[in-house]
Amino acid sequence: MPLGILAAVRENTAFDRAVQVVTLLGQAMPSFWLGLLLMITLGLQLGWLRSRHRLVAALRDAGHRARLLGHPRPSPG
Repeated sequence: MPLGILAAVRENTAFDRAVQVVTLLGQAMPSFWLGLLLMITLGLQLGWLRSRHRLVAALRDAGHRARLLGHPRPSPG
């Protein structure tokens, strides 16, 4: 909200355009993608999340599940 107010006060400046771009990207990005990026950035890169090892395991499991969904197991027979 404060960035929006500052962008409105400084209309048609580089700051206004930057706030518009960040806002547009935030609205266009799916929430699950934003959540994943925040988990990677805050948890792995900055180490701000307590359960770093659980986060790495969860991301590995998610990648493993994605591979399984992309390549179904052959049917027995």
